[in-house]
Amino acid sequence: MARRKSQNQAAAETHSESDSETPMVKAQKTEMSAEEVLEAHLKDPASTLSGRSLSEYVKLNGLLHKFSDKRSISKFLPVFKFIQTQIEIGLDQLLQEDDEDTDSNNNLTDIKKNLKSIEMDYHQ
Repeated sequence: MARRKSQNQAAAETHSESDSETPMVKAQKTEMSAEEVLEAHLKDPASTLSGRSLSEYVKLNGLLHKFSDKRSISKFLPVFKFIQTQIEIGLDQLLQEDDEDTDSNNNLTDIKKNLKSIEMDYHQ
């Protein structure tokens, strides 16, 4: 019985090892290289990349470090320049929204102080 159990365990371990390998192989087959991802945007990055989220632009910019042949990076510089510009615009918008939120918070703080002042005047 102990022998049967060890055979079953060995079979289960072998099976689980092969299961864990299968998704990795599939992921490797479907993952595109940086060059393949950016190739479609070479002709006109503004028309193919406009309107994406800041997060997407940051991910695309990260492809710069994933080139298999670093010599081909220069070919994609116009695409990266567009991506960088979009990141700068997105960051400027975030900073502006943050400033507006700060102004709103300051206004709310002032209103709260005024309400407390009115409340104190009312109780006197």
